[in-house]
Amino acid sequence: MLTHGILSTRLGISPILSLRFSSAEPPCLTVQRLEGRDKGIVVFRINRPKTKNAISKELIARLHQEADSLATDSDTRVLILKSDVPGAFCSGADLKERKTMPQSEVGGLVKKLRGFADKISLLPIPSIAALDGVAFGGGLEFALACDIRVAASNTKMGLTETRLAIFPGAGGCQRLPRLIGGSKAKELIFTARIFDGKEAERMGVVNSSVEGGPEAAYEKALELAREIIPRGPIGVKLAKVVIDTALRADSEVTNRVEEQAYDRMAPKWDVMVSLLLTRRPTIAPPMNAIEQNFQRLSLKREDDKSLLCDFELKSRKDEILEVKRARLLEEGKDLSELEGELGETNAMRIDDWNKRRGNITKALGISSTSSSSLSSSDSLSSLSRLLDRRLTLLVQQRFGRNDYSSPWILPQMKNENGESLSETAHRCLSSYLPGVNGVSFLNAPFAVHTHSYSKGIKNELKTDAVGAKLFFFAADIVIPKSGEINFNKNEIVSHSWLTREELWATVNVLDYKKIISRAIVE
Repeated sequence: MLTHGILSTRLGISPILSLRFSSAEPPCLTVQRLEGRDKGIVVFRINRPKTKNAISKELIARLHQEADSLATDSDTRVLILKSDVPGAFCSGADLKERKTMPQSEVGGLVKKLRGFADKISLLPIPSIAALDGVAFGGGLEFALACDIRVAASNTKMGLTETRLAIFPGAGGCQRLPRLIGGSKAKELIFTARIFDGKEAERMGVVNSSVEGGPEAAYEKALELAREIIPRGPIGVKLAKVVIDTALRADSEVTNRVEEQAYDRMAPKWDVMVSLLLTRRPTIAPPMNAIEQNFQRLSLKREDDKSLLCDFELKSRKDEILEVKRARLLEEGKDLSELEGELGETNAMRIDDWNKRRGNITKALGISSTSSSSLSSSDSLSSLSRLLDRRLTLLVQQRFGRNDYSSPWILPQMKNENGESLSETAHRCLSSYLPGVNGVSFLNAPFAVHTHSYSKGIKNELKTDAVGAKLFFFAADIVIPKSGEINFNKNEIVSHSWLTREELWATVNVLDYKKIISRAIVE
């Protein structure tokens, strides 16, 4: 500090002012996510050059934070733990900092060191320690918590805590005996012996020692990580679980864990319930003679006093003349007088208009209504049309994601653990169409469809399932007295009520629409 002040004075800068322009301390830990062919490899780079990477409160806090994020990161496949300080992997706990700490905090710090070692050991991905320079005390304990260790041949390492009248408290007394046996581990810990990378490989403390420059151990660790990346991630994770269990438990427990792991390797399917919701045809019973006569007189009176346009009045007149014409044909009478009275009917005009519309549509290249335009009928009119036909509900769902919209499908919901399929079907109806009741709701599905997910769908849904098993339930819905159906807009993007022919033209998967079409009897 004195030298700094003298130099500052000679340069004409006050010591206080010069401190403002001094470079900031580099971060004690950098997390690097490799890209390209090394995508999936994450490197923890420790960087405390002034203390040879001694473990401070700040460093252990950062290590805990990053280890927690890795535990739930599905994109990471391998972790490498290395030093960015030449000649030092980690010199152990920061003893200078520890001297300034109250005694009540020391135990908590040791507990945090042990906790980080446990987190590294329990990560669902393989971890590799690249040892270079010195690795003493807690630094070596962190390396022992990794699955694989690679060391430069000239690395100096050891569990040296007994020189300070303490013992390895971050898992070293547990993990070292598992690697080299209890007797040899006691020898190294009791004597606080320091050994190099070659001897560590001979004893089994590290997997391999390498010759070369300061990055030789890291290059070897990177080479191992590249070998792991192409392997099946689930198989690697489960193999780690079984091996770690075998190191701690007896064969009976390990056999059970191994059996459970193999069960998890079996293809996983999402169990879904799909609802075929239909609106029954609304057909009135036939009228008797008195009702027909009353209707005819009522319509005639309405025509006389209505504000119908000329086209509508002519249509009514055409209908009466057509009925008269049909009766005359049936009786075999002359139609010449009637034909002159009929002239050009509105029906003929409409046919002509439809032909012209078809020619214009064809000339302009305008396609007919397709599944992409179904959302235009996303209203009550979609349900209220074609009262003499059975209509089926199709929807586009979010499946819990605001940025996703499914193709047109029947409403469906994932079956929860412990829930029957029938319970899921009722939950689907009440969740997506609140206030609507289903009649003739069957307690068993009428069909099952197996659908394999494409790679794109798996990425969209972020699932590890290979596909879905769809169980179809059918129900006729009871429309509320208000005549309106409220949809759960958080899940249903759009909806439409379709006839059998429209449904067939809209749904793309052949087996799926065959199941639906077969269940619709009109």
